[in-house]
Amino acid sequence: MLLSTLVLGALWVLYYLALRSERCFRYNRFFLLLAPALAAGLPLLQLPSLWPAAPTLTNRLPSFLLPEVGVGIAASIQPNTNWLLWVYGAGVAVFLAHLAWQLWQQWRFTQALPIELQSGYTLRLTGGRQPTGSFGRTVYWDETTLLDAFEAEQILAHELAHVRQGHTYDRLWLALWRAALWFNPFVHLLPRALHLTHEYLADAAASQATPISYTSLLARQAAAHLGFTPALTTTFHTSSILTRIAMLHHPPVLRRWKQWLALPVGALLLTIVACEKTSYTGALPEPRPSGASATTSVATAPPVPLAKKDTIFTYVEHMPEYPGGISKLLADIGANTHYPPVAVEAGVEGKVFVGFIVEKDGSLSGVRLQHGLQEEGTQAAAAKAINEEALRVISTLPGQWTPGKQGNRLVKVSYVVPILFAKQ
Repeated sequence: MLLSTLVLGALWVLYYLALRSERCFRYNRFFLLLAPALAAGLPLLQLPSLWPAAPTLTNRLPSFLLPEVGVGIAASIQPNTNWLLWVYGAGVAVFLAHLAWQLWQQWRFTQALPIELQSGYTLRLTGGRQPTGSFGRTVYWDETTLLDAFEAEQILAHELAHVRQGHTYDRLWLALWRAALWFNPFVHLLPRALHLTHEYLADAAASQATPISYTSLLARQAAAHLGFTPALTTTFHTSSILTRIAMLHHPPVLRRWKQWLALPVGALLLTIVACEKTSYTGALPEPRPSGASATTSVATAPPVPLAKKDTIFTYVEHMPEYPGGISKLLADIGANTHYPPVAVEAGVEGKVFVGFIVEKDGSLSGVRLQHGLQEEGTQAAAAKAINEEALRVISTLPGQWTPGKQGNRLVKVSYVVPILFAKQ
């Protein structure tokens, strides 16, 4: 979420400062449509190091890293679930429900209007209940507006530009991304910017023949129609009319260098995401002891050469399977692990990494303290109790694993499970 906000924020600043006032309307349109996809996609580059089933390898842990398990003082270990996912899902559901309601309202309104089939589009007369506008391939025409034939032709050309260029689908695309990224404040600024860009494109298409008379028409129609504009339709009469008139008279000088700014900004964002990924996968998280400063000992066995018969793998084609899967493994760890009372009294917290090997017959061997707590003074006993409890629970895991396979050959696979002891 934080990386997504950073990415979209940087792209919005680039648009607002460099591109917003330029006449590169098509470029701006695709920039605004692509921005939320980049904001969602770039942070995903780091997720393989966080997913439970990902083959996470580090320089200091030559093993397959299992999901973290946490234990609290007043509760047994539970799988590391994220309550933010529930909040995020609820937000997505609310925005999607609102979009569905808008679409239903638009459909219900459309069905009540008389229809006229035209070449390439459908015309529906609103009778003054909605200003002239468009949605999809339908043009909503307010026949109560006093227009001469020339003015009507120009307004219709404007709306047909929206239809032919598929602006409705742009708005729906952005509405879906707005639901997916609802937590990102910058995503809520995009619809207004995209709507204005659509108007620029339609104005440019409609004013090619007679730009002066079209500008006068804009001013007259804006004065005559002030009111609410439906969220999903593109209407000829909008509150941004003065900005559109100014853009029609904007010098047609195109400063290409502003468009090229997207490349260094994109490269910078990609570098930031890559650095974030490195911080997750390249370094071992440190424990969080309280009280006296702690030092941590790391025991890492050198990798066995591949030429030897009993190679210990970190990732194979068919990984070992615990009976019931990873979730059952975490549940079994939770059922057997307890916060040592001496650590509770001393207030010691920290993360312990326990390594083990799944043998060719599915049994466990080599249970070891891969990365443990080591306190000094009065808290040394508490740290030792935590380390021993983590080793004990892994050594006494019930059930027989299904061994791993590389090709058709049974092999040994090394695992590491992080167990977090923390007050709740």
